[in-house]
Amino acid sequence: MSVKLEIEANPKDTISSPARQITPHEQRSMNLPGDILLQICEELATQLEFGVLFNCAISGKQLIGSALQWLYRSHNEYLRIISSEGEAPEWSKIQKHNSKHSAASKWAKSWQSIVRSSLGTTAYPYCLYIRSLDLTNLSNLLEDSTFRMAAMDNFFADEMAEFLSVDGTPRRRSKRGPQVRLNTTNILNLIGESITRYVSERADENHTTVALENLSGDITSVALPIWAGRLSRLKSMTIWDGKSLNENVATVISKNCPNFDEIRIFVCSDDTDHNPASFIKGLRQNSLLSLEVLSNCRIGPFFLTALNHHSESLKSLRLQSLNSEAIKNLNILQRCTALEALDLEDS
Repeated sequence: MSVKLEIEANPKDTISSPARQITPHEQRSMNLPGDILLQICEELATQLEFGVLFNCAISGKQLIGSALQWLYRSHNEYLRIISSEGEAPEWSKIQKHNSKHSAASKWAKSWQSIVRSSLGTTAYPYCLYIRSLDLTNLSNLLEDSTFRMAAMDNFFADEMAEFLSVDGTPRRRSKRGPQVRLNTTNILNLIGESITRYVSERADENHTTVALENLSGDITSVALPIWAGRLSRLKSMTIWDGKSLNENVATVISKNCPNFDEIRIFVCSDDTDHNPASFIKGLRQNSLLSLEVLSNCRIGPFFLTALNHHSESLKSLRLQSLNSEAIKNLNILQRCTALEALDLEDS
C-alpha cells in the first residue's frame, strides 16, 4: 500500500541532478510505503486526533486501512471522551441537552459499527481492530437515559434486532423514555459471544492471532472460559464479581493465553473466597504481575494463600475494603517478595 504525493514544480524553477533534470510544469511524484502511513496514523491515535483519523479514512483507498485500524484500536479512549460529553458546568440546559443527545448518538454508532461488523455486514471488519472489549462501557450506554430516549430504536434496527432482549415486565408508559425494559445482561452476553466468536474464526481463517488483549465487564462464569479460550493474546481482565472466576477459567487461560498477567475485580462478596482463590492458584505459577480488588473485598485465608502461587512474579497488589478476617491473615503474604506496590485498605 502506498500513497502518491504529486507536486507541481514552479514554472520559474528548473531542478537538476546528475541523474535527471526536472523541467518546468513537470510533476514530481513520491510514494509513501504502507509502514510510514501506519506510523502516521499511530501518532494521530496517540494524540487522540480522532477527527483527523476519520478524515484520513474517507480520503481514499491508500489511507483507509491504516486509519481505521488505529481509530478502532483507540476506540476505548474515544468512548470515554464522548460518554462524558454534555457535563460542562458553564453550559445552559439547552446546550447540555443537545450535547448529551449528540454524544449518545456518537457513542451508540461507535458500538453499533463494532457489533455489526461481527455479523459480517459492514464494509470493513472493525471488531478485528479493537484491542479491548469493554462491555462495562457498553453496559453504561445501554443504561444511559439519553440513549434509551434518543438512540435505542436505531441501535437495535435491522440485523441488530437479534441482540435486543427485554424483560417480561414493561415499564409504565412515560413521556421521558421507552416502555420496554432492556435486559442488559442478556444483551451483553449475546454481543460478547458474537464478537469473540467472529474474531477467533477470522484469525483461524487468516492464520493470524486475535488482536484483543483486554476483556472487561460483568461476565458470567459460563461465558468467561469460552470467550477467554478464543483470545490467545489476552493479557488482562476486569471482572465485576469474583464469583465469575474459578479453576475452570484459570485452566483455559493457562492453556490458551500465555501473555495473561493482570486481573482486576470490582467486588469479592462474602461467599466467593474459594472461587477467586481457585482461579489464582489455577493460573500458571508465577505468571501474575498485578491483582486488584476494588471494593467489598470479602476475601479470606484461601485467597491470600493462593497469592503465594505467584510470590516471585506479583509486583502490584491492591486490596480495598478488607474485612477483619483478611486483615488478621495478612501475614500469609510474607512470601510475596517481588511486590513493588502494595495498597491495602480496611472496610
